[in-house]
Amino acid sequence: MEHPEIPSEISVKKLGPDDWQILRDLKIQSISEESLAFEDQAEGSEKYRNRSEEEWRKNLESKNKIFVFARHRNEYVGMASAVLSEGKALIQHVYVAKDKRGLKIGESLLVNLIEILRSSDIKTAELQVLLTQSSAINLYKKLGFQEIKTNLQAAQRGLEMYDEVEMKLDL
Repeated sequence: MEHPEIPSEISVKKLGPDDWQILRDLKIQSISEESLAFEDQAEGSEKYRNRSEEEWRKNLESKNKIFVFARHRNEYVGMASAVLSEGKALIQHVYVAKDKRGLKIGESLLVNLIEILRSSDIKTAELQVLLTQSSAINLYKKLGFQEIKTNLQAAQRGLEMYDEVEMKLDL
């Protein structure tokens, strides 16, 4: 896979347990900006605000989870994560701050995450995305993900139900 042209002010890297506040802050920010994409805003915000430092650190230390973070200049502006299980990765929580979209940050996050998955002997990467998230679906397709199926009324946000697309990438 070719690397996207990344502006020099953008960097992507894994962070460790001492960076737990960055993970917490990006999760809370993502819920407030894109609650539809991730989970119910009230429930998600409450859950992340009440999670202990120890729980955040355990997430970043886990051997079954991978987190990559993007910086634009001196600010953390995006993240992507994957949960690993038996040769497969479930990509979760791909997020770029609204005011930083269009800078290839999402693409950079995913390319880096996919490289890490390949080097970890992961054979496939899967994800679910709301059908309403057309720009995310287009990005995933650009990176080689294939649509597997559409699940009707599969994701609940508050009282509403949304259709979800399952996608897969063979690594």
